[in-house]
Amino acid sequence: MKKTLQFAIIVVALIIGCVVTGPLYYSANKLSIDAVESMFDVELAVNEMKYFDACIIDMDILPVKNWSEVKKEGVVGISALIDMEGQLEAAMVTQSVHPILDEIAMQSVRQATFRSPDCTINVDTNYVMQLMIPYYEDDFDLSELSILYDYAYDEEMYDVAPEPVVGWEDAPLKVEYTGYSSMTRVEGGIKITFYIDSKGQPGQFYISKGFGYGAEDQAIKAIRKTKWKPATREGKPVPCIVSIPFGFYYWY
Repeated sequence: MKKTLQFAIIVVALIIGCVVTGPLYYSANKLSIDAVESMFDVELAVNEMKYFDACIIDMDILPVKNWSEVKKEGVVGISALIDMEGQLEAAMVTQSVHPILDEIAMQSVRQATFRSPDCTINVDTNYVMQLMIPYYEDDFDLSELSILYDYAYDEEMYDVAPEPVVGWEDAPLKVEYTGYSSMTRVEGGIKITFYIDSKGQPGQFYISKGFGYGAEDQAIKAIRKTKWKPATREGKPVPCIVSIPFGFYYWY
């Protein structure tokens, strides 16, 4: 009986281990997680995602089909190694939120298309970029979002810009680091691009610049607490896209 119980515990532990560690890394070749980790060179990294738009040709963030199974929100961090042909050679989750979200984020990266390094950051070797992929459950009108997708960023979406009316004056002041940032003394800026629907509700976040350490998650949480006066076009409320920078610095 005792041996049967021990065996059952081992089996359950292995299953849990596979669920937890399964989506943590990807390699185009059959390699161990240690081998994948050794492929990432900090000196090759695209720091603070300043070349994010230049490196990615196309990437769709795959949706979460059942939030009731996840019951958690946050930003998944993934380091991606891109080879000389612009192909994803390896990827590794560096900031985990939930096994299901980690797996969906990894699938999103695996399906993305990238540019070769010689036409992005002018180097003659593989490059590493850090992707921060947000997953938040937002109650949005899909018909409004379809309107947004018909617009390009350089087109005028509104006559009168949206205006924050609740919570914004406090939001930047309440953003704080999480994780190991207090030890590593990381500083820098991030940029959050998000939608504001015709009722002034923010959501559908996209991180166009970031560096991890929980900074993006804190910024999004601050934005979600705000309320906006919606943008208008020809006198009618319309959804729109907004980009806001956040700075994370230590004060001495």
